[in-house]
Amino acid sequence: MAPGPHAAAGLDIPDDVGMKPAHYAVHVEARQKDNSGRILLRMGPYTQTWLASRDTERLNTLLKGRAATVMPGYTVTAKDTVFHVSDHASYSDPHKADACELLTALIENVKAPG
Repeated sequence: MAPGPHAAAGLDIPDDVGMKPAHYAVHVEARQKDNSGRILLRMGPYTQTWLASRDTERLNTLLKGRAATVMPGYTVTAKDTVFHVSDHASYSDPHKADACELLTALIENVKAPG
């Protein structure tokens, strides 16, 4: 494979390509059969999508076999998604807390909405 134009010209690849950095999040959601529900846990921002995907997989593994029993009548799953900076106060920092520990504590305390 031939080098790109920057490498061919002996130039460094620029750090700033004119785009804002992407931020990712993980949401743990409780959904009913009619698709109504709520977000139980928000983790973010992640600056690399693979880190969000890794925590999503870890959370879904933790939920495996009990996702339908965490909240009776709801199915609970984790998904990676876009970080909403306007809601930043509702997110837990993934660099300061373990996602699985937060979910375990949440499962112990969560009550189904009435």
